[in-house]
Amino acid sequence: MPSSYFPNAQLLQNLPINRAAYSHRTAWILAAISWLAYQRLPGESTLSLAQVVKDITEAAKQNQSPQIRELIQRYQQAETNTSTPLLQELEQAGFEFVQGFDSDIGTQCFLARLKPCGEQRAMLILAFRGTETNAIEDIRTDTKLMLQEAPGGGRVHPGFYRAFASVQEAIQQTLNAHGDCPLYITGHSLGGALALVASRYLQHPQAAATYTYGGPRVGDAEFFSDYQVPVYRVVNGADVVARLPLGEWLSLLLSLIRLIPLNGTYRLAVWLRNKVAGYSHYGSSIYLSDASNTLPDSTGIPYSDLQVRQDPEFIWRSRLTMRRLLRGGFRACVDDHDISTYTQKLYANAQRRHG
Repeated sequence: MPSSYFPNAQLLQNLPINRAAYSHRTAWILAAISWLAYQRLPGESTLSLAQVVKDITEAAKQNQSPQIRELIQRYQQAETNTSTPLLQELEQAGFEFVQGFDSDIGTQCFLARLKPCGEQRAMLILAFRGTETNAIEDIRTDTKLMLQEAPGGGRVHPGFYRAFASVQEAIQQTLNAHGDCPLYITGHSLGGALALVASRYLQHPQAAATYTYGGPRVGDAEFFSDYQVPVYRVVNGADVVARLPLGEWLSLLLSLIRLIPLNGTYRLAVWLRNKVAGYSHYGSSIYLSDASNTLPDSTGIPYSDLQVRQDPEFIWRSRLTMRRLLRGGFRACVDDHDISTYTQKLYANAQRRHG
């Protein structure tokens, strides 16, 4: 049965992993890995540890020993379950699962290695999981907008930095034992934000590139001033998350607020400028156009009118984004954030270019 994530194994062969330039095949593969990152890690409990502790505490107050034992057993059984779709998909596509990372504040990611085969060199991929709408810690992480001073200079989103810091040491220790092949870092949504933070702080002798999908801004321009790896920021259509928090548009809005002749507006604008304004995107932008025709073309590849452009002109991109909003309304802002759509579009593009 073909893989849902990697339906064409031939596109995984002879990847250009020795160069840092943008690759259409690499973009698809890392999008699929970012999608796969939403699957449960080996040993990751399906039960919330915080909820289990809360339930045990309530049961202890009522002196319900059988219920406490049952809760502990359920959590232990869930943790020992290592057979997951993530492992199966990676193995089927020729990847080796190296290690998963799961912090107590809800940050999950994993390190995988594309096995060498023939002329194909090994390749390390660190993939961060994106926002899970049923995970309160992810939502709290996303909503902390006020910039804080970042270690090493610049300012950074406090929630994103805290989430990454909770797994930084464990990841670094693992990377230290795998310095023999290029490292790619990736993630979708919140995962893309964590990938950007990780790309600044993680050390690896063969750091290759970072690919993010629908990732928000994470810091100011100074935060990225000493970046050593290329970043490719993939944005699909009208994806709203990829445009948050507001950057230069917020600065313009604050300038207008300061002109409003009402008590307190000037101080409000200054406070917002100091705490929130300053977010900046970094890296090369890869724009996926709205593709109204999702049916296969004469060669069997969908999205026949899809356009994928690197660092597109602002007017061209704005025109296509507006057309998408007119067709899909506000719902398009949400629908275009779906990682499965990113993956399917990039797969179609990779097929056309390398089929």
